[in-house]
Amino acid sequence: MKILYVCKSLPHSYQGGIQTHVWKLSEWMVKMGHQVSILTAGSLRNGESRLWMGGREVIELPYFPGRRLPFLSTFTEEWAFNLAARKWLLKNQLNYDLIHLQGRSGCLFLKNKKEVKVPVINTLHGLIEKEQQFSKTTGKSVDSYLHRKLANRLENQAIHHADTLIAVSDQMIRDFSSRHPEALEKTVKISNGVDPVREPNPAWLTDPNLLLFVGRLTSLKGIFELVEAMRLLPKNIQLVMVGDGEDRPALEQLVNKYNLGQRVLLTGGLASDKVQQWMHRCQALILPSYHETQGLVLLEANACGKPVIANAVGGMLEVVRHGENGLLLPDNDPQTIAQTIDNLFQNPKQAMLMGLQGKVLVQCNYTWKTIARTTSHLYATEQAKTSAESIYQPAFAAA
Repeated sequence: MKILYVCKSLPHSYQGGIQTHVWKLSEWMVKMGHQVSILTAGSLRNGESRLWMGGREVIELPYFPGRRLPFLSTFTEEWAFNLAARKWLLKNQLNYDLIHLQGRSGCLFLKNKKEVKVPVINTLHGLIEKEQQFSKTTGKSVDSYLHRKLANRLENQAIHHADTLIAVSDQMIRDFSSRHPEALEKTVKISNGVDPVREPNPAWLTDPNLLLFVGRLTSLKGIFELVEAMRLLPKNIQLVMVGDGEDRPALEQLVNKYNLGQRVLLTGGLASDKVQQWMHRCQALILPSYHETQGLVLLEANACGKPVIANAVGGMLEVVRHGENGLLLPDNDPQTIAQTIDNLFQNPKQAMLMGLQGKVLVQCNYTWKTIARTTSHLYATEQAKTSAESIYQPAFAAA
């Protein structure tokens, strides 16, 4: 089967959950014998280009780089890529048996369902309303307002016009079904996956005093409450925060305000192998988010044999089994966060046991091989359904 994925960015240019998802899923589709192409953002100056990466054809699409506009960067960036992707897909769609859109990437293609000639699947990773609900900085500007309106429109086009929707968690289904209950009939749940991790380098010994956070630096992730909690913890406990985001400057100010520079390290974004090194070295990983559709980083930490601490909300409740592979926070109060961290670090044997149980949990339920097989079966079902419809319609017309 010829499969086209549409994802605005890929891990070699931007590290994120959606990027990792499409890269790993496409890798396994190649292993399973499918012909895989990925449509992604390219350079306006260089024009359309094609290259091969790991058996996949990567098509870099030129578009106007809206991120360079000072006051409308987010809105223009999303709009410009979707507009370019729509034009390209309308012209080239028949070269593929199936198109799989990731998040909002390419959803403008579904603006007019009559123009779509091939099956289209969309994986829902999150909704803009949830992304902005707990943010202290987004949603306050004209750019954020326009981007939210555009993103809502793109999400609605996907929900209404995609042939099949994939939700990565039950929480994701709840998020959109309250507004679009009619879409449940064409929705399937397929979780994110995790690759088996390589054996750790002997130099990556676990530091019993090291806590790790991996994620976008935004208030949605509970990063400010986490730094507040560090003030209440014993001074031997250190925190490494991997990632970047719009709230990094404010976070740096808070770290400096409390003189935590020697105990809190902000690394910025790192390549996946570097992130995995930190996961092997830490005692535990924490994700005190206010909302997550799943929390892929929790699975990645469990895959490395590390226990996790997460807020008891959203998709994290589907990943973390309290007392088994990690601990759930009843709320995001810094005192609660600090107490939970301290309890885990004071009981290293319990932490090690939860990490091992988490590793087994991931190996049994969340490998990319298993998830790719489920997705490939969905592709085959969608293709068979389309073939049946194309045979049925002429006969009906003749009658």
